[in-house]
Amino acid sequence: MASLTIGTLLGMIVLSAINICHSQKATLLFSSLSLSNLCVIVFALTNEFYVIVALLFIAGIAESVNIVFILSSIQSVVPDDMMGKIMDLLGTLTMALTPIARVTGGILAEFFPIRAIFIVSFVASFLVLINLFFIPSFRKIINFDPETQELKDLMS
Repeated sequence: MASLTIGTLLGMIVLSAINICHSQKATLLFSSLSLSNLCVIVFALTNEFYVIVALLFIAGIAESVNIVFILSSIQSVVPDDMMGKIMDLLGTLTMALTPIARVTGGILAEFFPIRAIFIVSFVASFLVLINLFFIPSFRKIINFDPETQELKDLMS
């Protein structure tokens, strides 16, 4: 877990220092989401300590890209007067779903091997992501550049 956390912190530090073209954000987000899922799937298949540490470090870096791009996209498209409400809603949903996910994972772990749960969960997540990136409006939101575009551009 320390490796994942260090990867996430390092990824956020690097992202704060580089400038990424808005038109490439959706592609980079898809790549980082795929990489983080792949790392966790391979993590579930290995017993080698140093391989696990490396995989979780890489997954942490990829997750930082995911977090930064998704949150910055939300901040770009949500009007300032609604930002608090939207961020509170996201926080509430996250807090509400966390115990449900833990209980579900615990129940599944009684019947299935943990490795199988990881693999199935992250393969399912990957399949959802693939479908998400075929939605043009999703890519528009992720690639939105508030300096050169207006919110009405998202509606067309």
